Formats: sequence, C-alpha cells, structure tokens
Amino acid sequence: MKYVIYFLILLGFGCQIDHSIETKKSDTSKHLVLIYMDADNDLEKAAIEDINELESIDLTDSGFKIVVLLDRIGGYDKSNGDWTDTRLFEITYDKNGLDNRIVSKRLYGMGLKEGQNVELNMGDPNTIKTFITFVKSSYDFKYSSLIIWNHGGGWRSLSVDQEKIFKSICWDYSDNFDNLLMAELSQGLKGESFDLIGFDACYMGMIEVGYQLKDITGIIIGSEDEEPEDGWDYRDIFTSAILLNSDPLNFANVIVDSYRENSSPYNYTLSAFYTKDFEALVSKLDSFIAYLQHIDTFQILDARGFTVDFNNDTNIDLRDFACQFTSSSEAITLINKIDSIVFNNWSNQFYKKCGGLAIYFPAPNNWGELYYYNDENIDFTKDTKWDEFIKNILQ
Repeated sequence: MKYVIYFLILLGFGCQIDHSIETKKSDTSKHLVLIYMDADNDLEKAAIEDINELESIDLTDSGFKIVVLLDRIGGYDKSNGDWTDTRLFEITYDKNGLDNRIVSKRLYGMGLKEGQNVELNMGDPNTIKTFITFVKSSYDFKYSSLIIWNHGGGWRSLSVDQEKIFKSICWDYSDNFDNLLMAELSQGLKGESFDLIGFDACYMGMIEVGYQLKDITGIIIGSEDEEPEDGWDYRDIFTSAILLNSDPLNFANVIVDSYRENSSPYNYTLSAFYTKDFEALVSKLDSFIAYLQHIDTFQILDARGFTVDFNNDTNIDLRDFACQFTSSSEAITLINKIDSIVFNNWSNQFYKKCGGLAIYFPAPNNWGELYYYNDENIDFTKDTKWDEFIKNILQ
C-alpha cells in the first residue's frame, strides 16, 4: 500500500476488550466490508492508526459492517500489549476516538481460537480464501467489498528482498517475506464475488491487476503510483459514506474523493474503474498494437519517454501513452474506452496527464523483469499481444 523507507482489516490488540464470541448469521448489514490488513511488516504502526480511525466512527444503523483480519509483528509498534499474532475483529465504536487503543470485538474461527496465539501467513492464498469464506458465511449482506491493505507493487515480484517490494502484495515478514503474486491472489479469490475490491497499497492501479480480477469484482480501486505510509483516511471515508446510500458505486467515489481531499505531497494518484468491459479494452489495445507495428521503434521509445511513468520506470500510464499517437483512430478508440472504464480518477499536480490505468512497459535500461511477464504469472498476457509487443521493442 504504502511506501516506507515506504473490506476486512487484519489487526491485533492487547489492551482491548476481549469479546470471545462467534459471529451469528443473523448479523445483518447492507454493505459488508472485509479488510485484509497485513501489518506483519514495517507498516504495523500505520495499521493500528487505521483501526483507530475505523473505531472512531459510530456505524450503528449506517448500513456498513466492517470486519478486519489483522496480522502484526514485533519491533514497529508496542501498543495494545504488543501482540504479534493474527487476530480477527468486528469493528466496534470507541467513544474515546483516536486513542491508539483497540476496543473492537474479537472474533474466533478460521483457525483462530480463544486463548491461543495463532500466526497466519498473509502471503498464502489459502489465508485470504479462508478469511473471506468465514466472514461471508457469518453475516447477511446485500453488498460486499474487500480492501487489501499492505505494500503493493502490481503484477508480480522479481525478488523477495524486502528492499525490492515491486510487483506483488501482502508481504509477511514473519513467514519468510512471503507475498501474494497476482496469480496467487486470484487463486485465493477464486469462486468469490465482490462488488468492489480496493487496494490500499502502492502501484495496484494497473490493467494487469484489473484483468486478473475482472471475473471476481465489478469495481477496482488502486493507485498507479505510490501511496503514503498511512494510506487512506478511513475516518473521513466512512464519515462521508454513511451520509450516502451504501451502494458500491457511491462507496468507490467516496474513497477516491477522500483521497483527493486529504491529498499531501505523497498522495500521487488514485482511481476507481469498472471491470465489466476489460475484454473490450484488451481488444482495443490489440488494435492499437497492430497500428504500432507500422511505427518506427525509435519513435515508439520516444513516445514512451514522454509518457508519465511509475515504479522505478517500469510502468507507464496507458492513456497518456496512447495520447502520443492521437493521429490514429486506434489510439483515439483506446482512449475513449479507458475513459468509459475509469469513472473516478485523481492525480496531483505532478501527474495531471494520468488516465487512471497503468501498464507494464519498462524503460529500455530497466527490463530485467520482462522474463517474468508471461502467462504463468498473469492472465493479461494470455489474451493480449502487449507482452510480445514490448519484448519486440526492448529486446
């Protein structure tokens, strides 16, 4: 999610009230939000702060129910008893507000047992699958959203070196720096359905990520670039959301608008986009690629050089790249399709040309990960000619 050195939320507690009860299927909400909060890394302190933001809002009769799976680690935050295992919470209102103390109702299930400290690997697709299955079976709801909270990087990772957190999500330091590649994330979500999936993480606003999850959710929220360490402002998000109808479209707009309104020099981009037309988007992209086959390689690389890029020059903004070729009908058609998919997009003054969707196209001197850009790691390369196109340009 965030950059350091960078809906269920995974958190832990020590001083909080211990509610040793199972959830009941009779618990109802219009909108169930699951937050998968992987703080088993250097973001632990930010996780405690975000839990407190959630607890500062009285969600009674709001239409929202929030469940968070929180995994912690030692060494970054000593609050709430400094526990370091994995705990499950239903968010409970704290009238004392942002006091750094977790009071939410602790839940048991999915292998988490009262009186035991259990460490779950947040980089294991079975963990997120079990989490979703357990929570969804415990509540009645009309809408459901999943928020994935952690370091992020896009479609995969070249290295498990913690200093090279590039193209995956949910890094678990206690479990040998395990993490979720995009293929593993879709494996963990297979068979599930959400109205919205949001990534409170860096670099997840990519066409590759959207395509991987297009059959699982109707809306995705992600940033093309870095996020600040403290990520989204959950107090502001839910304060605004409870004033509106709790449907997913309103919720998505509130998240992006909140990010815009609380922007800082480190809030670069955030966008919300539909996934239903991603197959059509890929078709328009392939038509654009066919046009580019007749363009000189040096002209394409010059256009890439003038395009907004991210993540150490490995990703570019797809719309801005197409805008370098607006003399072609194929580029215009692709731009129009992107604009119809991305329904809320914000970027700060440094990235005014961002269209809301990044794509992998590394700079000529930075294509070491190109070897991994293949069908084994992501679905996107199976159904588009983009991988062949950039390999032909760069190699």
